[in-house]
Amino acid sequence: MPRRREDTDIAVRRADLPVLRAHVRDWHLWQNNSGWLYPWLPGEDLHPDCEVPWDRALHEVDGVWYLRPEIAPLHKAHLNRPQDRADLTAAALTDEARQRLASSLELLGHHHWAMPAVSAQP
Repeated sequence: MPRRREDTDIAVRRADLPVLRAHVRDWHLWQNNSGWLYPWLPGEDLHPDCEVPWDRALHEVDGVWYLRPEIAPLHKAHLNRPQDRADLTAAALTDEARQRLASSLELLGHHHWAMPAVSAQP
């Protein structure tokens, strides 16, 4: 079962950042770099490593684009928090996506994050 969230993470193409900033100018914006959040202050550029290949990172559900569920846990595994483990357990993954995530976690050295034994989604 999905857990309640206190925030929303979004991904935006670098070319669209000025438009985003104009629309949410009163918001407190943050950027993620290697698992750490930093304030993203007006006039600052994002850290150069804040990018993922869009065509492989996103998928569309009912007209809305989301980070693929097998990618999101990769950004949280090093934290090893209970809420992140709950997200991993709740992720609806195809067999292929589950294998990709398991291989990536192993490659990154996150052996403590064993993949939950849940039936995969079609």
